[in-house]
Amino acid sequence: MFRFADGRLQIFDPPDLSEGFDGSYVIRADVITIADGSERNIDGRYQVAFRIEGNRVSFDLLGRGASDAFFVATWESAPFVRAS
Repeated sequence: MFRFADGRLQIFDPPDLSEGFDGSYVIRADVITIADGSERNIDGRYQVAFRIEGNRVSFDLLGRGASDAFFVATWESAPFVRAS
């Protein structure tokens, strides 16, 4: 599960939803830039383009995030639910 709130991105792992990632994000236009303050999970910054159409959101992983197997698997397996 992903949680975006006030510049903070948290990713929780099932089944017990323990926290797996706690980082930051910035949105500029249609690109989210993600960083990990501890650099234990990702080194540097990754970028993700997004598109919202009605109640659907789609993502395109950019740059090296698109070739990082763990990053790709996380985005492919996470369900997204509109909260607002």
